[in-house]
This record gives sequence, C-alpha cells and structure tokens, in this order.
Amino acid sequence: MGESIKSPGKLFLLVITLLAYTALSLIVLLGISPALISARSDILVLAGFMVPAVWLTASLCIASHFFNKRRKSAAHTTTEKQP
Repeated sequence: MGESIKSPGKLFLLVITLLAYTALSLIVLLGISPALISARSDILVLAGFMVPAVWLTASLCIASHFFNKRRKSAAHTTTEKQP
C-alpha cells in the first residue's frame, strides 16, 4: 500500500480487508479468549492468555510494517537525486 489508492476496486478491497480484520479481532479478543480463560483446564487458561498476546503483537508488527513501508516510499520523491 505504498502508493495511493486510485481506483474504486482498490478502495473496496481495502475497506473489506479492514472490516474482516476488525471482525476477526473482535472474535478473538471478545469471543475465544474469554471462553478459554473461563475453562477448567490449565492449558486452556494459558492459551486464553497467550492468544490475545500473540494476536496483538502480530497486529503491532503488521501496523509497523505498513507504517514504515509508507514512510520509505514517501521519503523519495521524483525531484530528489537517487544515490
């Protein structure tokens, strides 16, 4: 997503992807994890705490990747000399 969104198709895909990610995040954080934490098994309780931690860490890594990718493409313009 380094370039700007120029077509309605790309915008549609972006919106659908963000909605799917949001829905999946809500399912993981509000549905699956509380059910695992309230389980009787120690393994399931541990998984209930680990799943959101891994999900949020992966989310931060993805956000950082897209942020840095966007910054690198914005740092070089056509008027600057490329080394």
